[in-house]
Parts: sequence; structure tokens; C-alpha cells
Amino acid sequence: MRAKSSRPHRYFQLDTFECELWRLEDDEFKVLHERSLAIRMSLPVNKQQSRTNQAKPRKLTLPKAYIALEALFGEGSRLKGNPEQAFSFAFLLSIKKSSGVFYYLFEITDLRGGLSFNLYRIADQKKYIRDCLTDTENPIENEFSSEEIRYFIQHLCSHLNRIVKKLCEIYESFEPFVRCIDSERILYGYKEGDFFEIKFEREVDYLTEKLELFIKCHPTSVPPIYQYEETCEVIQFIVEQK
Repeated sequence: MRAKSSRPHRYFQLDTFECELWRLEDDEFKVLHERSLAIRMSLPVNKQQSRTNQAKPRKLTLPKAYIALEALFGEGSRLKGNPEQAFSFAFLLSIKKSSGVFYYLFEITDLRGGLSFNLYRIADQKKYIRDCLTDTENPIENEFSSEEIRYFIQHLCSHLNRIVKKLCEIYESFEPFVRCIDSERILYGYKEGDFFEIKFEREVDYLTEKLELFIKCHPTSVPPIYQYEETCEVIQFIVEQK
């Protein structure tokens, strides 16, 4: 299985394995998902705090994740009509070890106000399913173990956070934008020179603020990096940084 070489991708050399992320179109993800098996991952859930509470700093917030992912991999899926999510990025993930190369689907979303990760093992043959997957929900320890999954996601989040930091150093400010997760009454984005995430307790407060932000910002804007002619050179510089 080979992805198109022209599509956005990232390569990571980790301690015990190599991996590569290839961006997938929605229709490609759908086809592969139909012959894939969900892998259950035990990961901490990032939940928003209410507006009245002091939010603790997080390593990778939703607006920063959104900026970094679109800068590296292009525009995310827009998930119109889904009140629980605002974006989704789908990937083909290859895991390379001395024992072989294993292929997974990997999806990043902003499900219900937290950065969510979904993993699926691509199974090409019924024999593989019958002989190798005795428990189809748990990680396949000799391929991509629970510890390796957690390590990979932590590494990826740190990488995306570094991308945002570098973008902030290059550009003084970003184009204002706002995204909403209606099911959780959450608004996040960028305005007045800073990233923001707000969770509202009352529906009336949420709708009022949402309307005001939609007037001031851009509900579906892409990161400002696309406004510049030197996009390719800037991204190349960023991804080469360790």
C-alpha cells in the first residue's frame, strides 16, 4: 500500500519504531474505514472548564491544534451539521519495525471539546482477522502496543505545539477565526492577538457570544499562513526544525 507522494505527510523517527502520516481525502478514509477494525486506546480526555473557572494551561489547545494541522496537512474536513465536532483530519499511518510494516487509519478530531484520537487497523484479508486479532478492540501489542500508541500521540502533540510556536514567531498575528461545538457550548479560535477557548454554562450566554464572534471573526477561515506567497518556504523551514 502506497500513498500519493505529492500529498502532505510527516515522518517521525521514534525510539523503537518509525512512523509516517499521510493525509487522506474523505472518500479515501471512508473506503479504508470499511475494512478496518477499531482499536481501543486508553488516553486521558481533555475537557474544557467553564468560563467562570481559571483554566489550567494545556500542552496543545484546540485552536492551536487546528492551526498546526491545517498548516501542515491542508484544510480539515468541515463536518457540517455535527454539533459535537468542528473539524476532522484523517491519515494513513504506517508503523515500521524490524518485524515488518503495519498500516493503520488515524483520525484527529475536536470531539465534544477535547482533542480526540481514533485508531483503526487496516485488515486486508479475512485470514489476518481470524488468525491475528483475537480481541479486535485492544491494541495489537506486537505491532503497535498501548505504550507505543501513547508515546506516538504525545510526540505528535508536542510536534504540533512546536509548529504553532514557530508560526507565532514568524507571523505577528493570525487572521481572527472562531469554531463552535454546539453540544458542549464551546467556542474557540483566535482574536485580538491571542488564542481562546470558552465553555459556557448557560445556553443564552453561549448563543450571544457566538453571534458576536461570528460577526467579528470568520467561522470557517483557514490559518493565515495561506495568505502568504512564501507558504512553501516557511513550512519547509518549520518541519526541518527538530
